[in-house]
Amino acid sequence: MEGGLVDRLHGKRTEEEVAKQEWLRTQWNGVRWYEPTLLLEQMEPLKQPEAVQLWKEDVSRLLAELSECFPAPEAGDRNLPRVGRGRLIQNLRRETVPTVLEWDFEDAEKIRSRQDCLKRLEVKIREAQGWIQSHPQELETAMVLGRAAFTLQRRLAAWRYCDGLMTLPPGEVPPVVEGDWNAVLGEVDALLARNPHAETWKTYLRFNALTQMFRLDASVRRDLALLTLIRLDANRLDPSQQAFLSQEPFLRLLGQLKNLAMARCASDYLLETVENYERKDEIRGGNMLIRECLRLSLEQDAARAPFRQGLEYTYRNANVRFAVSQEFLNRNVPQRGPEEREISEFMFNRPIYGKGITTTSTQVRMIPDAQNFRLGFLVQGNFQSNTYSGDGGVRVYNNSTADYSAFKEILFSDQGVRTAPAVAQVRNEVRLQDLQTPLDVIPILGFVANGVARSQAEAKQEEARQITEYKIRNEVQTTLDTEVDTRMNRLNTLWQTKLTRALSRMELDFQQVDARTDEHSATIRLRLANPQQPGGSTPRPSVPTESLLNFQIHESAVNNFIQQLKLDGKTFTPETIREYLKQHFPNWKPQENASNEDIPVDMQFTFSPYDAVSVRILERQFIFRLSFRELKIDRHTWKNFTIEVPFWVEYGGFQAVLKRDGVIRLIGRMPISQQIACRGVFSKIFPKELERNILTQEIMRDPRFSMLCINQCVLQDGWLGVSLNYSPTVSQR
Repeated sequence: MEGGLVDRLHGKRTEEEVAKQEWLRTQWNGVRWYEPTLLLEQMEPLKQPEAVQLWKEDVSRLLAELSECFPAPEAGDRNLPRVGRGRLIQNLRRETVPTVLEWDFEDAEKIRSRQDCLKRLEVKIREAQGWIQSHPQELETAMVLGRAAFTLQRRLAAWRYCDGLMTLPPGEVPPVVEGDWNAVLGEVDALLARNPHAETWKTYLRFNALTQMFRLDASVRRDLALLTLIRLDANRLDPSQQAFLSQEPFLRLLGQLKNLAMARCASDYLLETVENYERKDEIRGGNMLIRECLRLSLEQDAARAPFRQGLEYTYRNANVRFAVSQEFLNRNVPQRGPEEREISEFMFNRPIYGKGITTTSTQVRMIPDAQNFRLGFLVQGNFQSNTYSGDGGVRVYNNSTADYSAFKEILFSDQGVRTAPAVAQVRNEVRLQDLQTPLDVIPILGFVANGVARSQAEAKQEEARQITEYKIRNEVQTTLDTEVDTRMNRLNTLWQTKLTRALSRMELDFQQVDARTDEHSATIRLRLANPQQPGGSTPRPSVPTESLLNFQIHESAVNNFIQQLKLDGKTFTPETIREYLKQHFPNWKPQENASNEDIPVDMQFTFSPYDAVSVRILERQFIFRLSFRELKIDRHTWKNFTIEVPFWVEYGGFQAVLKRDGVIRLIGRMPISQQIACRGVFSKIFPKELERNILTQEIMRDPRFSMLCINQCVLQDGWLGVSLNYSPTVSQR
């Protein structure tokens, strides 16, 4: 007892106190405050007009109040936020704010103050949006204010998430004991041993890594559990695979994986992760945000669900958008000219002969729908015919006119294309032109016989009209179904083979977020990501009103794709990385950027363990980043540095060319002389004359696009947007 008192007097903590503090860090470090550095930087230029300046001051004051409603980082935390050129930001917090070790999470006054600040900040977002709408002429100020308001909106989602965690006590997660874990793995291993595809299953389940689970750091252990759970998702497996994994050992493994994946960790710093992801461009930060949403979803706590959904919606939105106008589709729908046809068929057991001519027009019609990308083909036509019928006795001559229309609906989604059966309507008129009988040459008898025959023909005319309408309707529906379904099936096959299966091999999903169709155009937004990757989170560029075709892609879609190449931490030479990429893309044909003499043959490089290759899209710039742990060329070795290759887009007509923009940047501690040598190597790999056309050769050669020109190509806030319209200098078809 005296020893314990002496220890406390000398600043030593008992084992019980250490355990309690570690528990507090584990449960609550995720809610500690971190300055919204990016937001403060974006608000800095807002000095005019006075209303905008007052908005900035109000937001800054609310941030100062809000900062006191969250626990502070512990003393000695070196990871302080900075702005500008290394200048520390002005700390909005008072030194008296306690850390998670002293914070009272049940303090009702703090809870009310925090939630009141969040509500008032939400009002400030609406004020900014209102000012932007009422001052359309203030373009520059509106852009800066809009960007800051959008960043504030994202921070609100993170702060509300933390508020939800702080307001509700942490859920009880059943502990996973190492002995029980090893016993379950033993059962799974025995079950796999009896399967002919045992090694494939072990690779898929990361079985070797699972055997080392309790030798891993707590956060790495949780991430491994989440990744394995994603692979066990039934939606990714066929029925036979689902049946195999439904056996009892796998179900016990699934339960223990969920308990491991729900665990909180002392290294969880959610608000700091947000800033690192957005301001420092740490791609893995986005994965950490989404994994936190996945972790909380496993708790299945209905009270916390709205906070999780808000964060997930903010950072996992669509990152691909495509829009097409009805006008463009109609200009490119193939049209048939007049078609003549011989008629030879039977009706009422009598042969019918003659000729007919068909004229048809095809148009695309949008089907207004607030949730789907829907359109249809409308076929309208006219069929005129002159026929005669007879079997050697009475011969009847008819003239008929049929007007018909048919409609076939098409629905586009992330699953491909679905079609509905065509529906047709026909209005047919049959007119008796003439009638001949063998008795026509006999004066009186012929007249009577002709009249009787004419009466009989007219009596059957209505039935003949209905039969003809049925045949025309059936033929129109069948033809439209056959032609459209053939093309759509071909498109579905291409979608599955070229996209869906390739992405599935890379463990990527192409999911529809939403879609919309109005009277003039249809839009679909998708997310390219796996369940632990982020989507779009920044404001999307506006689309020109006169756009016929528009495509937008967020940098997260590109980075998610690159991540799945799994380049992090791997070592390559120029030759081995080509072979590695060809394994992922068998049809890839690399283009030479430099001659063989320019790239050193003895070059060997090891990528960084995180964010080895990534892209950033800034205002008018596309930046390609390569992060290295080590680069060796001859006797030279460079370590721990990042290369940034900036590009810009030059567009005109039907060309949008990505060109290198300025010098290659080198980030890392390296003497000037070595920087020059290292930068020189990458200047040869990425020469100044390097150019890439954003539009593919298939599109550029397609005659349907020959009349188009690019009327917008924008790089902004993480988005690349390309919009097409008809060229004013080319005569339109």
